[in-house]
Amino acid sequence: MASRGMQPGFLNAKGPGGRGAPARPQAGNSVVRFLQDEVFAPEKRPGNIVIAYGTIFFAASIGLIRTLGPDLLVPIV
Repeated sequence: MASRGMQPGFLNAKGPGGRGAPARPQAGNSVVRFLQDEVFAPEKRPGNIVIAYGTIFFAASIGLIRTLGPDLLVPIV
């Protein structure tokens, strides 16, 4: 029984484009790869800035309420 060979580039594709595409360099660590692909990627920067502003505003408001909260409450006589 003769076995058929696999098509070239089936399991050994060089990159996302297939045969002649250069392989994308892979970072060794999954955390580093996540940071490169999701946090520092130029196309995702505007969304990440909005998330950072929201987080900073939330933390600042919590600190402000904890600091000035008792002064904002008016005692009822």
